[in-house]
Amino acid sequence: MDTQRRQQDIRRIAKILRDGNYTYDQSKDLFKAARQRVGLQVSKQKKGSVDRLTKDEFEAFLNTAYARSGAQGLLIRTLLETGSRVSAFSRMRVEDLWLSELEIRITDKGDNAHTTEPGQRAEAPPGRP
Repeated sequence: MDTQRRQQDIRRIAKILRDGNYTYDQSKDLFKAARQRVGLQVSKQKKGSVDRLTKDEFEAFLNTAYARSGAQGLLIRTLLETGSRVSAFSRMRVEDLWLSELEIRITDKGDNAHTTEPGQRAEAPPGRP
């Protein structure tokens, strides 16, 4: 579909929604009924999850990060090995690191805290070494 036609279609749909004074939920129902009427179906392709790094890829990635700087290497290693989100990592404080016990406290969204041991990253899915 060309860009110009797509933009025209978007304007026509927006006008229908605006003139009909539809709520979000009503617009969902409207589009669902329209898709059914023309026979459009949900794609059978599964979105799935992202492939994880193999052990070799993981080590190569870390080596590259450490080659740039020790701080960058440590940051990347901590993110990868704890599975922490960048937002949770950026809130981390010195008090969250228990080096004597090899534990790190991570505070996720909603201030939910849990501890993790570095190196306890998720295993690669089947078919990935």
